[in-house]
Amino acid sequence: MKIAYPTGYNPLDVHSWSGLGLFISKALENAGAEIQYISSLKKLKTPEIWANKMLALLSGKKFYLDRDPVVLAHIARQILSRLERDTDWIFSPGSPYISRVEAPVRKAFYTGSCFAGMVDYYPEFSDLSQKTLRDGHLAEALAIQRADHIFYASDWAKSTAVKFYQADPGKITVVPYGANIEKPPAPSEIAGIISNRKSDVCRILFLGVDWERKGGSTVLETVKRLRKQGVEAELHLAGLHKNPVKTRDSWIFFHGFISKSDQAGRDYFRKLFLQSSFLMVPSKAEAFGVVFSEASAFALPSVSYLTGGIPSVISDGVTGILLDPEMDPARFSDEIGSVFSSPDRYTRMSEQAYERFRQKLNWTTAGQTILRVLQKL
Repeated sequence: MKIAYPTGYNPLDVHSWSGLGLFISKALENAGAEIQYISSLKKLKTPEIWANKMLALLSGKKFYLDRDPVVLAHIARQILSRLERDTDWIFSPGSPYISRVEAPVRKAFYTGSCFAGMVDYYPEFSDLSQKTLRDGHLAEALAIQRADHIFYASDWAKSTAVKFYQADPGKITVVPYGANIEKPPAPSEIAGIISNRKSDVCRILFLGVDWERKGGSTVLETVKRLRKQGVEAELHLAGLHKNPVKTRDSWIFFHGFISKSDQAGRDYFRKLFLQSSFLMVPSKAEAFGVVFSEASAFALPSVSYLTGGIPSVISDGVTGILLDPEMDPARFSDEIGSVFSSPDRYTRMSEQAYERFRQKLNWTTAGQTILRVLQKL
């Protein structure tokens, strides 16, 4: 099966879109598909588009080029001009780029969210201009209408599409994103990984670029409370370019931003996952959270809020800990302390986290599932 894979960036760059463009395409290739990369698609910038952008900026609103119908029509023409004749599917890692593609070739997209779910949920999708709101909803509706099949990474994304755009549930398949790890631990390594973790020190790992949206301050307060409760707890911060914590307490370790583009960076990620007791990223808004899939690959329980697509990755009390956003965040330290103080419970949770990775949160399963669905249509 030949699949055209359109993107506005280099999909082979691990830094683009958190590496998802790369891992999705490789998952399809490994499942047996032939990929035609139609990458670095150009966004048209006309005087009218620039005027609309400046008008939005002057009014304090956000304007996005990649939702503009003129821009999307230009992208559609680029896709069709580079499309090979024997292509079976146009498969986009995102919905906007196929919204204006009118061709006899079958179309599908795979994404972690839809436009309606992101508006006023993520900070960058707040205070949008009226034009971007109109264009965004229209692009999403057209993509859903024109797609022969849709793949969402979470039940949240699916339900949002059905509710807001009347998407046909029958043409939607939920396929969770896998862990962006090239060589995850084998099943035979898991028992040793869990037993090698220190039982006398609770190491909390925060991994993310966005300290505010990812709930960094909540993690800091949680570790402080754990220590007040008598737990020997450490906080390890990674993924951040600057240390947001001004104090220099001996129990806080700042690892900085780590690149996955080289082996040294990948090895460092692996070391952090192996040595930590919990991954804690209590996001205020999260479409999915690939970092939770990555934690599961190392049998590491995750801690977060019950929001967005996170429940499709973490199962509360089974593979990690989830709190309702309305609950007192002090509950985090109580829940973590309860699990950590029970070696049997902690071991079971760690084992279940890896089992969830092995069954669902890996790119082999994702690629095979997607290709199997496409082949049946």
